[in-house]
Amino acid sequence: MKSNIIHLIGMLVFYFAGYFLFKSALGYITPGVVLTAPWAVVGLMQLPLSYCIQAIFKANEANDHSSLTPSEVRRLVPIVKSKRLKLVLLLAFYVFSTLFVILGLIASTNDQALLFRVLKISGGLLFISLYTSVFVHKIMVELQEFKALLNRRESEKKERESLLDRLK
Repeated sequence: MKSNIIHLIGMLVFYFAGYFLFKSALGYITPGVVLTAPWAVVGLMQLPLSYCIQAIFKANEANDHSSLTPSEVRRLVPIVKSKRLKLVLLLAFYVFSTLFVILGLIASTNDQALLFRVLKISGGLLFISLYTSVFVHKIMVELQEFKALLNRRESEKKERESLLDRLK
């Protein structure tokens, strides 16, 4: 619970950092200059989204290894489910924030004040996306280490069996 509160505070800090960074950057634009919608922000917001989708697919493969015993599978399934739930929630956040930015940019085509507001909020959402992509990376590393451990265990088992066969 304490960890969740810390992460929520971190997300708020990153949101306001992105918001105020974009706000200060927009402050350098000369009044009267017409801006077009910077669609690159949408592209940047899709990077964590695609990484999260990849992590969800890897999480689905985690308990499909043939060398796992039934006891290990029973213990592993709840862990994988909780990680997958976190990833799905992050994916939903990435999708909805990207949709918000897209719709905001479309709606603000003729209204510079609205475009500036949308860009400030987009900056905050972009920074939250970058902050939460660290969690996705952490889960990806855990999954990769787990698969490497299973592969090592399987190769050691085969090596032991071959040594036992030679002794016979």
